[in-house]
Amino acid sequence: MARRSLGIVLNGVTGRIGHRRHLLRSILAIRGQGGLRPADGTTPWPEPVPVGRDAGEVRAPAERHGPTAWTTDLAAALERSGVEVCFDAQATSARAAAIRAAVAAGEHVHTEKPLAADKVQWEMFLRHVAEDAPFPWDFHAGARGVRLAELGMRAWREGRRLVVPELSR
Repeated sequence: MARRSLGIVLNGVTGRIGHRRHLLRSILAIRGQGGLRPADGTTPWPEPVPVGRDAGEVRAPAERHGPTAWTTDLAAALERSGVEVCFDAQATSARAAAIRAAVAAGEHVHTEKPLAADKVQWEMFLRHVAEDAPFPWDFHAGARGVRLAELGMRAWREGRRLVVPELSR
């Protein structure tokens, strides 16, 4: 099978949920199992790029678990060659601006919920996405597991970008 690198910016993975649930138990677990196996024979291989505010907090897990690239600069991470996905696990107050930056960069977005602290911020977020998005967008709330993977692979094949807020369990 042909392996295809898939750069994933992991913003806010120094927190407990971002680090344990998303970096260790998701992205690095997928790598540990040999990547994803879509029907077309291509193996998307996750290449995580951890991003956080504190260099020491980002560097330590990156060195311990293997992602060699890490940064404290979200804009630089989004501009990296090969990056196609931005995952955001920051505090809600910082989330909307980071997602707007990822949308403007043309990345697929997966994020913790909520996307905004209140209805006004939510409406501003939707307006910014509609204005700034360089690609067509699909927005799916509550997609999980196999369904989320199917939506992501379909969007990837069709050249669309996907915004998926993760719902609490």
